[in-house]
Amino acid sequence: MDLDFGPVAYPQLATSGRALAMGNAYISKVDDSAAPFYNAAGLGTVRPTNFHLTDIHFESSQDYLTMPKGTTSDFWQGAFGNVTIEGTRVNLKDNIGDVAYSRFNILPNFTMRYFSFGYLLSQQSRMTILSDTSPYEWAFRFDQGPYLSINFSFFGGVIKVGAMGVWLIRRELYGCGPQDETVFIEEDDYAKGNGFFSDMGVRVTLPTDWIPAFSLSFHNAFGGSFNVTQQPKLTVYNPNPRPLQNYANTMDLGVSITPRIGKLARLHIEVNLNDLLGKFDEVDTLRRLLIGGEYDWERKYFIRLGMVDGYVSGGFGFKSRHFNFALSTYGAELDPTGWHVKQERRYLIAFDFGI
Repeated sequence: MDLDFGPVAYPQLATSGRALAMGNAYISKVDDSAAPFYNAAGLGTVRPTNFHLTDIHFESSQDYLTMPKGTTSDFWQGAFGNVTIEGTRVNLKDNIGDVAYSRFNILPNFTMRYFSFGYLLSQQSRMTILSDTSPYEWAFRFDQGPYLSINFSFFGGVIKVGAMGVWLIRRELYGCGPQDETVFIEEDDYAKGNGFFSDMGVRVTLPTDWIPAFSLSFHNAFGGSFNVTQQPKLTVYNPNPRPLQNYANTMDLGVSITPRIGKLARLHIEVNLNDLLGKFDEVDTLRRLLIGGEYDWERKYFIRLGMVDGYVSGGFGFKSRHFNFALSTYGAELDPTGWHVKQERRYLIAFDFGI
């Protein structure tokens, strides 16, 4: 199994809990601090201004949550073991076939209409032992760096364009080893690099009933690449050293409508077609199609539903002037290229607090 992090369905450097509940179909809707990573044109609809002291997103696979078992002390030992590559190997030995996935984002930022800046911290890991005779496989990535995003609106907001630039520092490791042997990872086993990357976004919103919107989002718009500062070395745990994976250069298309269904309620429906130019042509075409919907009451209470990677997503949320909360679940495809091979069910909690 060639573990990766799904750059077709999840091309963003930082994901949104709200978006993932909507099948990650969000580039025509995004109107919050996630705009720099989904579609910077969305900054044109941000309200209110916030300095986000916390913007936290934690998610994990169902397998990751249920692996620790036994007595109370065994459970907590297993839960803390999941934090490390070696600790996860020990847990997976008793849970053959499971996939231990986790993602943790921290995104302190200042976001207002037309402008946002902040600092990205994002860690992902994905580990598995597929069968009794399979090796232990792992993928780990840590991204960090400052970013800045701006938006320009024209013709009363009918046309919005935006851009985001980030100085991205990446550290990652892909490897495998015998499932019965202790894994020893050293710092020079990691691939490391840094570079400047930019995203671009466009949104056209028609001032008519149902508010139809059409969007394009360009990730790594100018095809930047990392300045590699450390290549992974050949070891027993990394028999085929994988070079640093570049930030994907893709284009996504979004179409949406947002009809009012009462004085206080709206329904947003959106369809995205990711990787429009087919940069990842080995990935099943159906995985490029993302579908999502959001019902909101008084712009405070939200119910969300969608489809991403061909699996159902959903969740609910709450929003006030300076606090947002989302509880979501979605399914990801374990296979790197196939369609409905094996679902990896994930759960997440996300919240931000600002002043």
